[in-house]
Order: sequence, then structure tokens, then C-alpha cells
Amino acid sequence: IFRQFFQKESDQVRLFNLYEKIIMLQALLIIIGFIFRVELLSSYGQEYRFGYKGLLPARNEVSGFFIIAFFYYLWKTYYTRRSFVQLYVVLVAAFMTGAKAILILPVALVFFLVRLFIRFSRNKAFYSVIGVSVLLVGIAVWQRNNILERLSPSLQYFSYQLESGNNPTLLSALMSGRSELAQTLLSGLAPGRLFFGGHDLAVSSTETDLLDVFLLLGIAGVLLFYTFYLRALFFNARRRF
Repeated sequence: IFRQFFQKESDQVRLFNLYEKIIMLQALLIIIGFIFRVELLSSYGQEYRFGYKGLLPARNEVSGFFIIAFFYYLWKTYYTRRSFVQLYVVLVAAFMTGAKAILILPVALVFFLVRLFIRFSRNKAFYSVIGVSVLLVGIAVWQRNNILERLSPSLQYFSYQLESGNNPTLLSALMSGRSELAQTLLSGLAPGRLFFGGHDLAVSSTETDLLDVFLLLGIAGVLLFYTFYLRALFFNARRRF
């Protein structure tokens, strides 16, 4: 739809500017919700479990929103050597959502810094990102007691899950039971489906995209699917900024 109606570069620029405003609005509302303990902006109720959703009505979509926003700014920072402040605003707000999927972002940031060092080791963008990273880690260490106090409802929640047997392992608790379902589905996989798939996702799924694509399409399908998917996603990304 966007490609159909936003073909002019000027229209695309306005579209992305609007997208960035939406990202910043959502991120700032989550940060405000965290600082001032705004119940309306919380995901689960602040006494039950840590997390803020801002204006998004469905808390399951919050992590997806911020993962997309993070990689958007990561890509923009890499190619334009700008927007690293927005990148960190998004990163901080993402952690305040309390979503487990957000834990992938620090790993992605480390790979990004290595790539940035190789390509732009003498560029101020690299040192700006490093400087802000060190600053955030320092603030986290300085405020560790307050952070742990805010996280205590979530820690108690996951402890209960482990002790009650609802999620018997730490991995199961982190994946909300999806690891148990994945183990069950993968253990009964026939050799033919290993390579070509065929599992009916309408019957059951792991709710984990990579595994579900594998169950549906097999190894051959995963390779083909993600080859075309990543090409479509990144092939002309450099020109868009």
C-alpha cells in the first residue's frame, strides 16, 4: 500500500517523518509512565508485573513495535551517522516495556558497534554511540537498587511460575511456555517434513516465527523464504535515507 501511494521521494520523506514522530511519542509516553508510575500507561498493573505499553492497546504488540523502531534507527544511524540519540531513546523505552523479546536488542547493538567500528572507527558517530552506551550502563549501575525495586513484581511473578510448575524451567518461563510446545512439535517431526515441512499451523504452532516457518516449509523452505524476505527488506534500504 505504501509503495503504491507514496511513490514520490518527497512523499516518502513525509511518511517516514510521520513514522518517526509516532515512534518518539510512544517512546516518551512509556518513559513518562515509568518515571511517574502512570497506571494508565502500564501493561499489567504495576503491582502485578513490570511493563509499560504507552498508547498501544494490546501489550503483545509493544515489543514488535519497538523491535521494528530499534532496527529502523539502527539502520539509519549506520548509513547516515545520525539519529543515535533517537536510537537510545527507543532502546531505553523498549526496556521499560518489560517485554522479554526486547532482550535481543543489546545483542544486536553489540554487533552494530563492531560493524560501526570496522567501518567508521574514526567517525564521531562511533564515539557518540560508545559514549552514550557507557553513560547508560553507568546510570543502570548507579540506580540498580531502584531498578530492582521496580522489577520486583516481575521477579516474583516468574519465581511463582517456576515454583508452581506452570513453567518448569527458566527457558520455559522466559518463552511463556513456547519452548515446551516447540519441543513437543519438533520431537514428532517426520524425516520428510524436516526438509520440506508440511505441518498445519492452523492446528498448532509454537508462536515463534522462525520455528513456525520451519514447521510449515522445512529447511528448504526456510532458506528460500528468508533469502527473498531479507532481500526485500534490505536490498534498497541504503537509498531510502
